[in-house]
Amino acid sequence: MCFWVLVLGYERYERGKRAELELGRRLLRVGYFVMRSPASGRRARRFRYPDLVAIRRGRVLLFEVKLRKHRDTIHIPWRQVENLCYASQLCGGEAYIAVYIQEEKEWFFFRLGDLEVQEHEGGRRYVITVSMFEKALRFEDVVSDHSL
Repeated sequence: MCFWVLVLGYERYERGKRAELELGRRLLRVGYFVMRSPASGRRARRFRYPDLVAIRRGRVLLFEVKLRKHRDTIHIPWRQVENLCYASQLCGGEAYIAVYIQEEKEWFFFRLGDLEVQEHEGGRRYVITVSMFEKALRFEDVVSDHSL
């Protein structure tokens, strides 16, 4: 059983990595310099960096990337959002949760201030509800110079 847990965890990591690389390629195509943080969520607790950093003409975008098969409520550990917020404050960048919905083949972007905070038995977490997808930003909204 332990073997299967490791295999499933690795497959999930690989799918997430592919989503990060896909978003990175899209950002490169529109002129951003892109850096991916390998293992940003895996045993990297002492480092506080996002999944992707994109820079163009002094504009800095920071992303925590999520992958889902279809629109559903997404629970994000508070540490991931707090680390993204910390990095954003340090470099003066714009921070987003980027969600790729496989069923729709579409990216959705959420500003940190738009996330809902939820208390639960394990502490605090951030939530993206299904209804929030209707007001989510699209790729073009995030990368255009008019979104400032």
